[in-house]
Amino acid sequence: MPAGLREDPVDTAKFIEMMRGHPLVEGAEDAHLAKLSELGEEVLFEKGALIFPEGRDCNQFYVVLAGSVALETHVPGHTVRIQTLGPADELGWSAVLMAGGRFFQATALTSVRLLAFDGSKLSEACDADPGFGYAFMRRLGAVVETRLEAARTRLRDTFSAPVGAHGD
Repeated sequence: MPAGLREDPVDTAKFIEMMRGHPLVEGAEDAHLAKLSELGEEVLFEKGALIFPEGRDCNQFYVVLAGSVALETHVPGHTVRIQTLGPADELGWSAVLMAGGRFFQATALTSVRLLAFDGSKLSEACDADPGFGYAFMRRLGAVVETRLEAARTRLRDTFSAPVGAHGD
């Protein structure tokens, strides 16, 4: 259960309106969106709040509705921001795809409003409807690809030195 302040479960009609056209569910049938609305709830985190820590199990998958979130990793001596996420971005993909710890930590940069899904229930919904599950997992794969590219770019920027910096 996330540490954010809970709001009411999301009304189906409100959810469908919020998510229609979102890349994560683009082309999904209203019945699939209705099923997702049963699994989702809005949560709020204040600026500076830790949404989830790096390395720990967390069973929530999130879609950012408002505000901004930093995805970060710890390296000796400091924390490195990998990516800044905003409205319509997703985080917490590992809660759906795998058991185990998070690869990054997520920190609210502003007060943030998220749509939270229980990862295991979302995975079960994908298993129950293979057509929906396939489409959802393909889109979730794109989220993972984006995170990996952001991490690779950040590492390259951090550790590459200008030509001649090492006496070359």
